[in-house]
Amino acid sequence: KFQESRLGGLLDFWGDNLVHVAVFSAFAVAWSTASGQSWPLVLGALAVSGTVLSAGFIYNYAMRPRAGGGSLLTSASHSRQSRMARVLDAVSGRDFIYIVMVLALFGKAYWFLASAAVGTPGFFVAVLVAALGRRRHEAGTTSPSASGPSSPDSAR
Repeated sequence: KFQESRLGGLLDFWGDNLVHVAVFSAFAVAWSTASGQSWPLVLGALAVSGTVLSAGFIYNYAMRPRAGGGSLLTSASHSRQSRMARVLDAVSGRDFIYIVMVLALFGKAYWFLASAAVGTPGFFVAVLVAALGRRRHEAGTTSPSASGPSSPDSAR
């Protein structure tokens, strides 16, 4: 029926992130076991940490219930206007499984964990930068000094 609910959106968001954590953890354990070394576990910890930090921040910043209600925002950023917000939304999807399948065809599926160990903390930093940029922009547009000397408000 293509109906949406806040609970459904939250289950989808947290379910996706739980799957990401499970995939990264499984890759780390499998790679560590296959190589007999522990360094793949570090890559897994980085990927899992980046995922958990990003999910927690996005939930608190954009999805947590606020006064006035409203629909559930399932975007990485409040503003879909900026190029960075569109990029963050594009890379936050679960389409990564296609990359894993292509790498697996060449026997290099573990490479995905190495890229996730860099990409997930990088995504977290990008989300923080986008949030700080939006906060600065909002503060700049609401402050009296940002309106400029020729605005009607400054003549009062």
